[in-house]
This record gives sequence, structure tokens and C-alpha cells, in this order.
Amino acid sequence: MSRSTPKVLLAAVSTLLLCAASARAEIRDTSVPNNFVNMYLGFNKLSNTDVKTTGNDASWIGQTAGKSFSLEMRNLQMKNTVWGGMGIGHWIKQAPISIGFSGTMDFFPAVVKEQTTKDFTSIVNGVNTSGSFSSYTKYQTDLFQIVPAFNLLVGVPLKFARIYGGIGPGLFMSMYSLTIKSGNTVTGYATAFDTKVGYNAFFGGDFFISQHWSAFVEGKYSEVDGLAFTPATSQTGGRQITETFKSLVTQRVAVGASYHF
Repeated sequence: MSRSTPKVLLAAVSTLLLCAASARAEIRDTSVPNNFVNMYLGFNKLSNTDVKTTGNDASWIGQTAGKSFSLEMRNLQMKNTVWGGMGIGHWIKQAPISIGFSGTMDFFPAVVKEQTTKDFTSIVNGVNTSGSFSSYTKYQTDLFQIVPAFNLLVGVPLKFARIYGGIGPGLFMSMYSLTIKSGNTVTGYATAFDTKVGYNAFFGGDFFISQHWSAFVEGKYSEVDGLAFTPATSQTGGRQITETFKSLVTQRVAVGASYHF
């Protein structure tokens, strides 16, 4: 995904807000309560990523045992998945422009599919050894993300809806599991955990069914960089191995329900 995506999202939010403001003939009844609780579920598309593996024993990548190494595999394909979450928030101001904040908790898997790639660089003891191999196979790598986040919100209320956008930091708590194989046989899994700060940007529309209930649709972009995982050596045959994800980028769509109180 292009680095221009956040700018595109922010431009989309701005366009929605301007269109909504120009079309606003009747302001929604501001007796709708200021506090809200959300539940949501949707589809999660993950962009390709680069993964760099480093360690103290190059036998892990089929090269000379006992020597330090790095292997970077680029543009690895990710699986698309479902995601969900919950949130709670408050509108400080309802009209004519809505301003508020929310706390959210998102849950979603991020999976690097098993694949063979020719786009790689391998270095052993400081020497580039990429020419000695035509390709490398990346076994399936599973991440499960739990992301608490704090978001600033801005919106424009309509008679029966609110168009809104938001942005904020998130704490990407990531559980890692690497499939270990011998030939075609799975021999085990290497697991680890890491947490990094990233961010979310999103926009959507909230459609009011009653004073206390609404349904919404939302698009969200998130990014976290530099997640690094070092399994216990007991899981990697006594070798010290670290896998680092250059970036983890997701584009998500969800539908949900809100209770206003």
C-alpha cells in the first residue's frame, strides 16, 4: 500500500464533511445523549510486507552453521481476514460541528501465507550470499493483534445521521506463531510477543434509528512498524532467531451498532 493512503483517507474525510455541511438543511435533534458504546464486525485487507530474519546460526536458513546471518524476504503476501471490536466514547460538542473522543479495542489476525519468493537478500557473516540460492520459502506466520487505541473525533450532524472521521494512536499488542517444517511435515511452532505504538485513521457514517440506538458503517486504516519477535531458543533448536516485520498495514471495513446514553 502506498504511503499516500493516510492522505487519501484524510481527504475523503474532509470531502465527506464538506458535502455533509453543504447538504445540512435540518440539524439532528441534539437531545441524543453525548455518550456511546459501539460493537462492530467487518472485513480486513492486509498489504504485503517485508520480513527480516536475523540470528546467530545460519543453518536456520540452510547455510553455514555457527555463523551470524540475516535474510530479508520482501513483498510477502498476507491473508485477508475478518476483524471486530468495541469502543466507548463521548461527544463534547454535538452541533453544528461534532467534536469528541473515543477509546476502542480491535481484534484481528494477520497471517503471512506460506509462499516461495525470489525477492530476497541473504547475508552470512557480512557476506552477501543471495546468489547461491534461487528462492526461499517462508512458512506460514500468524500474528494475532489486540489493539487498544485512543481517537479524536470530528463530525457533522445531519437530521438522521452523523458523518464523522477520526485519528489516534494505538498500542499494537501482537502474538506471533511461526510454523516450523521439515520438508512437508510440520514439526512445531515458534511463538513470541511484541508491542509497538502505531496509529489508526478512519471515517464513517452513523445512522440514527432512535434516540438511543444507531447503526454505522466505517472504513479504517492502521499501520504499525518494526514489530520484532524472538522465540525462546528451546523452540528453535538452540538458535537465537529474531523476525522483524518492516510494517503491518491494514485497511478495514466494518458495520456496527451504537447505544447512546
